[in-house]
Amino acid sequence: MNGGGAPSSRYISSLAKILKVNENWLLNGGELNTGDSLDLSLPPIKTVPLLSLQQAASWSDYMKNSSITSCVQLVGEIPANTFAVVLESDSMSTSGGGVSIPNGSTVFVDPDRIVQPGNIVLALPKGTTTPVIRKLEIEGPDILLVPTNPRYPSIMLDDLSCILGVCFKIQQDI
Repeated sequence: MNGGGAPSSRYISSLAKILKVNENWLLNGGELNTGDSLDLSLPPIKTVPLLSLQQAASWSDYMKNSSITSCVQLVGEIPANTFAVVLESDSMSTSGGGVSIPNGSTVFVDPDRIVQPGNIVLALPKGTTTPVIRKLEIEGPDILLVPTNPRYPSIMLDDLSCILGVCFKIQQDI
């Protein structure tokens, strides 16, 4: 803005493009010409099953089950088999820089995404019954699930078969 009621001339073209109107309409108002309609469409909202960590251990069984009653909504394009879990520890929260997932956050998991080192993953290590959320790191021959909170130990894996999915988004209440 230029201090008056009209946008500064150097921003007219950019502003018109963002608003999806022509420059003349932006400056003078009036009726929009045919073809100059505003695109007010909203991104899609998808309902995603919310599983307990114990249910997530066998997520494919629960995804086939039509009696899932707990769901959350997520805006945007979401992978087909996405499900959500609630993080029940502070193992991924940190006061320093980098990724921090606070206790109680809803974490969205894509079981079909290709796992890469550095991904935050949901995994069920051998000998355990409850999945964990950790950062996957590969250091030489070692495959590790690393927490961001230094009070928790890293977990050594034999292979990637215990990875249930890649975490790609969180929601949290404040």
